[in-house]
Amino acid sequence: MIALLSLIAYPFILFPFFLFLFVYFFFKKLFKKSNAFSKAADATTLLLFFSIPALTKLIWHFDLGFIVIILGIFIAMILTIVEWIKSKEIDLIKLFRKIWRLMFLILTFAYIGICLAAIIQKVIELY
Repeated sequence: MIALLSLIAYPFILFPFFLFLFVYFFFKKLFKKSNAFSKAADATTLLLFFSIPALTKLIWHFDLGFIVIILGIFIAMILTIVEWIKSKEIDLIKLFRKIWRLMFLILTFAYIGICLAAIIQKVIELY
């Protein structure tokens, strides 16, 4: 059972944008006027937290899991402080949404950067 679950989950962990496309098209078909992009980004962000450490472990045998978690906490702290300075009352739902969307952007660029670095490294090794 665990082997079957890992067989299904492993491609999504290595290629999280398959999940992004799946969720995007699912919500686009299900609800005509929906925010399908934001739903897909929210689902992909959770997967990117696992995908980046797995990808770096696979390529360079280096575990980034702890660094990704620390980065997420640090960004959440900074955004919370900025929101608190800006307005004394903090709307937690809006704050969590900002944090989650910013993490999507950061983790997406990190994922793309890791993939590009791995490709460049492989090309250099071949020559």
